[in-house]
Amino acid sequence: MLDNFESPEAKYRGAPLWSWNTRLTWPMLKHQIDVLKEMGMGGFTMHVRIGLDTPYLGDEFMDMIRKCVNYAKEKEMEACLYDEDRWPSGAAGGLAVKGHPEYKARHLLITSYKYGEHPVGASTRASAKASRSENGKLLARIELKRLPNDLVTYQTLAPDSEQPITEGTRYIYMETNPSSQWFNGETYADLLNPSAVKAFIDSTYELYKKTVGDEFGSAVPFMFTDEPQFSHQTVLPRAFDKADLFLPWTMDLPQTFSEAYAEDLLKRLPEVVWDTDNMEETRRLRWEFHDHVCERFVQASMDQLATWCSNAGIALTGHMMNEPTLMSQSMAVGEVMRCYRNMDVPGIDILCERVEFNTAKQASSVSRQQHGGSAWTMSEIYGVTNWTFTFASHKRVGDWQAALGINKRVHHLSPVSILGEAKRDYPAAINYQSSWYKEYSEVEDHFARVNLALTTGSAVTRVAVVHPIESVWLAFGPLERNRRELVMRDTLFRELSEWLLLGLVDFDFIAESLLPSQVGEVGQTLAVGHAKYEVVIVPNLRTIRSSTLRILQQFAEAGGKVIIAGNAPTLIDARTPSSPPIIPGASSVNMIMGEILEAVEPHRDVSAVTSDGLDATTLLYQLRDDQEAKILFVCNNSHTTSVESTLRVRGSYEVEVLDTLTGKAWTLSSEIVDGWTKFAWHFDGCASLLCRLTPPSVETGALQVLYHKNYKFAGPLKLNKIELSEPNVLLLDYAQFRVDEEDWSPITEILRIENIVRERLGYALKLEAQPQPWTISQEARKPEHTLSLRFPVKCLKSVSTALELAVEAFETLTLSFDGKKIENVRRGWWVDEGISRLSLCNGLDEGEHTLQISMPFGRLSSIERIYILGDFAVQIRGTEAGMYPLDKSTLSWGDYTRQGLPFYAGDVNYHCSFDLPTETPSALEVRQMRAPVTTALLDSKHKRTVAFPPYIADFGNLSSGPHEVVLTSYGNRENAFGCLHLAPGKTQWRGPNEWRTQHHEWMDEYDIKPAGILVAPQLKVPGKDHYIYPFENRDAPLHTAMSNPVSQPILRPMQY
Repeated sequence: MLDNFESPEAKYRGAPLWSWNTRLTWPMLKHQIDVLKEMGMGGFTMHVRIGLDTPYLGDEFMDMIRKCVNYAKEKEMEACLYDEDRWPSGAAGGLAVKGHPEYKARHLLITSYKYGEHPVGASTRASAKASRSENGKLLARIELKRLPNDLVTYQTLAPDSEQPITEGTRYIYMETNPSSQWFNGETYADLLNPSAVKAFIDSTYELYKKTVGDEFGSAVPFMFTDEPQFSHQTVLPRAFDKADLFLPWTMDLPQTFSEAYAEDLLKRLPEVVWDTDNMEETRRLRWEFHDHVCERFVQASMDQLATWCSNAGIALTGHMMNEPTLMSQSMAVGEVMRCYRNMDVPGIDILCERVEFNTAKQASSVSRQQHGGSAWTMSEIYGVTNWTFTFASHKRVGDWQAALGINKRVHHLSPVSILGEAKRDYPAAINYQSSWYKEYSEVEDHFARVNLALTTGSAVTRVAVVHPIESVWLAFGPLERNRRELVMRDTLFRELSEWLLLGLVDFDFIAESLLPSQVGEVGQTLAVGHAKYEVVIVPNLRTIRSSTLRILQQFAEAGGKVIIAGNAPTLIDARTPSSPPIIPGASSVNMIMGEILEAVEPHRDVSAVTSDGLDATTLLYQLRDDQEAKILFVCNNSHTTSVESTLRVRGSYEVEVLDTLTGKAWTLSSEIVDGWTKFAWHFDGCASLLCRLTPPSVETGALQVLYHKNYKFAGPLKLNKIELSEPNVLLLDYAQFRVDEEDWSPITEILRIENIVRERLGYALKLEAQPQPWTISQEARKPEHTLSLRFPVKCLKSVSTALELAVEAFETLTLSFDGKKIENVRRGWWVDEGISRLSLCNGLDEGEHTLQISMPFGRLSSIERIYILGDFAVQIRGTEAGMYPLDKSTLSWGDYTRQGLPFYAGDVNYHCSFDLPTETPSALEVRQMRAPVTTALLDSKHKRTVAFPPYIADFGNLSSGPHEVVLTSYGNRENAFGCLHLAPGKTQWRGPNEWRTQHHEWMDEYDIKPAGILVAPQLKVPGKDHYIYPFENRDAPLHTAMSNPVSQPILRPMQY
């Protein structure tokens, strides 16, 4: 492992979703592969998204795939495939179901209203959620009779029954969804139908094999499948509500259900939906329905995809729909862990910087059990985190997932283009459009080193938890009776994982559906696939499978430890048994954190106690056994809380720190006490520790030490000047408009103009799902109208600098400024190669001015913000913004958006100086910043990255005398491209609709986010306590640092 630690190879690095969202050209793609390589990425995942204008899976598209694969191979990168046009996977952008209605996703509509008595539902977007279509067939009628406590009795009748209609009459229709623009005029596919999935494979997988199959398993290691799912199951608020209700379905489901359970599913279908007067039988049928639909889905879809990939020599990865909670996964896939059983690289998707321990653990548990030490687990990471997401957040999110077993990061996302709707496609852009892209290797190198270490050996996990999904199925009925149980079970599901993981007890989930095929030797440890567990927790289950019960009984009898946490199960296979499901020898604890942690304490490997003597509560870890050594990774999952800790690891070891930010290493002083290795470590916010634990070579008896750099204040920096890396920006997003020769409208926000115009012309709103451009014929895409826009431009005081416009699709525009024509001559680009810069004027007089733009408008047209660029300042007053001369000499520390740069999207360079009276170790502390990352360039030659708490640039030993430093605060594009009219605090979500909010979520004014270095950085030097080894030793090469451990640096704690 150590041979490659400083610079790990591509497979340990990220392979972002590279968003193919425009008309593709080879020079564009080739250049961006170079960019991704420069960013430290190990590869890319070629992912079609909104805006693709190259025919999907056509000859030109596949030629681009081949060229990218060839170039990736040349660059020693991974070129990964993605199996769908947008998402979810299964319909091949509609191609797999076109002309095959039998392959369309089906659902049951259970309704109080016959066809024609109720409005048809809207077409669905980006999922298999069902919608009333009235295109189906009446299968049966139900007559419900109301009983006390929201119970019912029922009678299932033939569709043509002449029995009178009553208040309790319900109709069961089998339907497909309405056609959807998201699926390019088709619908999602029926992934319960193996023939539909075979058609998907034939249309997509086989074509990729034909084109680049010779590189499967080498330059093309993965096929990514995204959110496969079935029609979502819904529940009623109350038993007699008249809301439409939906169940997943396929044509032969009644037949296969009967074969599995000898039951007439259609006759007893009401028991899937309603709580009856015979809940014993209802619970059993409900459990059977969920289990059978899930099994049909996994066999037809996930297993078939995995088998094809295995035979073709390419690994299947991807993630499922609705992974986080018991209820959400029950609705869309039945059971997430079962879906992973044959996936080579199970995966997850976590959005909005959410912390979802269970989502990660479900996937990594199956990986560990199915694949052992060689297990890879993927995360589609950083989605919907917005332009403002920082490097520190990139690290924190990746670190906690790494601790829980995630070792393959697929970044969401790296857009080829941010033109049109693409800029609102769940930003930020992890690509060249973000000015910080050349600094991103700092993050990627860290994770490459972490992943190299955490794929060495196998995970040490002594505790297993039986996954409680099947108990939730029993309560999947009307919420009036079941909501408390559903909420309770999901809450305990989340809390138990948090108690264990933040209590520093690693665990894996056991899926009851997978256990019979996984179980191996049963003794004092329970072998589940490649994993072995000393303890199994049964967490408040209501039902347990008979197969699980037998295995746990054998395990307990052989001396294994079974802990019943909370209530013991009372049902076996969802039925009340003749005798209770007892596990002789099992211990019982309350579902309380303290009791559970106490019960597993003898099986603990790692503990952390803070300086105040309490258990650490924000740390997570992973421990791995490499036979020759153990690898320990610990991370702080808090942005703001630092932790001074004493770590203890079971066993006697010498501790070698592997610095993931530099690739260097050194031996850390530690002591061995009562069979535990004990050492101190300070975790700043978002900090992590990776170390290698080897048998001790020398008993040093050294004192514990803290690896923590501390300094005292030595003085402020002198700020000499501030420079901008890009021209300043005046955003124009309010205009008058007219279509053709209509009268001019009142001034309106630009995206609202687009909604109005599209609605007026009968075009699909971008609030809805639009078909992909590649599906629009040349005839249909011809513009049919002329749209004119008239933007007011305010100049508060005359500006003498040259001004430029930044616009999209410049070649289609007719522009004039104050009545004078603007020449369509491109002078370069800004932010994205597709945003062109045009000369506007050489200075501007004080007063009101008008920019007029006319453009041909059709189905594929886009109305976007306009930007004026130049060396000026901007003042915002309410909804109006105006320019005035920029005096850079007045710029200083603090939020630069309040210093005339509210819409500025580039970087700010702070030129500073300081003077040292003597030679001394020195550092700069950037205490408060609002930037993705800051860099510090000392004396034009020594560069440091300031990305993570405590935000210190450490320069080592500096000579006496004057020094110059340039601090670069990188921009994030938010204040130019973000949701500037979304009222603050309303939502974390940043999807396309958040640019078009209404009512209380909308504000006419601008929500400008703070930016820059907010407080003057400080020069720091060692204080009373200081390092007792030369500063430069820390930068010794890895093997040099490891070669003489006794002489390695010992660090003492110091105080600011």
